[in-house]
Amino acid sequence: MSTKINYAVFDGIHRSELPAAIIFTVIYVPPLLISILLAFRKKTSVYRSLVLFSLSKSGYMTVVFAGSNLLLLARLVSFALRSALAGNTSAAENESVLIAEQVIYSVGFAGLIYSAYTLIIDRDEMMNPGDTGGRTGIFLLLGRVLKYRNVMRLTITVAIILGICGGVKAGDTDPSQRTAGSALRETALYIFLVVVCVLNALTLLLAADERRVGVWEWDHVAFGERYGILILLVIALMCLTREAYLVSTTSNLATVGILPPLNVFQLLIRPYLCLQQNNAAAFYPLAALPEFIAVMMFMVPGLVPSKIELLERANSSKSGRVTDSGISMTQDPRYTPNRV
Repeated sequence: MSTKINYAVFDGIHRSELPAAIIFTVIYVPPLLISILLAFRKKTSVYRSLVLFSLSKSGYMTVVFAGSNLLLLARLVSFALRSALAGNTSAAENESVLIAEQVIYSVGFAGLIYSAYTLIIDRDEMMNPGDTGGRTGIFLLLGRVLKYRNVMRLTITVAIILGICGGVKAGDTDPSQRTAGSALRETALYIFLVVVCVLNALTLLLAADERRVGVWEWDHVAFGERYGILILLVIALMCLTREAYLVSTTSNLATVGILPPLNVFQLLIRPYLCLQQNNAAAFYPLAALPEFIAVMMFMVPGLVPSKIELLERANSSKSGRVTDSGISMTQDPRYTPNRV
């Protein structure tokens, strides 16, 4: 009689983390419902991408940027699967369930970073419709290159495909296929890390523009509109924290074995190297929690403009109602932003 393999334990998912997995499954339900509502009310792709993120934590997966709020959906499904792996022996011994959890978790992050990227570009276009935003030299070139949405979509899609292929190959019985799968997953993580760094760079450029325009001095606007750049900085930093942790621990996935000898330089550039990636004590505060904080930041009233608001802002800006002197474009009653 052959002994069944507990794939969940082998991957570092233990019964002791069941309460945490259940909690994260439950807390993603409210933002998912709110995002679905806002996606219809404000007709913006930001909330649609967010729904994709939440779903990835529970088991459902669909084509990214298909128009549904996949972000939240992905997180909800993946955490539900993680709960099953931690608390159900049958699920833990089913390799397909483990692969599904890994793939959906990887895909879900794409919705989060693309939502943040879309919001940054939308706010930038509101600040500088058809303008350079006062940027010169390398900052002008950087701003233009990083604002090509199709390039960002292609980059994220490539990372998603690599992550999916890597997750499938990682469960293969052939050692060479497992090695190839690990390499593909690691490549996907590094691509996401580059995208997150781009996200942080764009956020800093937008912060400089909003400081120049004087957004913080505007009256009669929602909190999220006035202080949106601070919220975006929090989102960008949370994404960077999550990705830095996963990249730094990507070579330390096993739950057994001896770590390679480390020198001081390695510890300085990869401080998480001594941690196991799926160690619940590190995974939830350094990967799961930063993601959830970033998601909740999108719920701040006034942060995400609707398509109608974007068009009105662009038209009013071209008419000269927004200037470097900090005159608010919302002084005209027709352009008073909607409250969320």
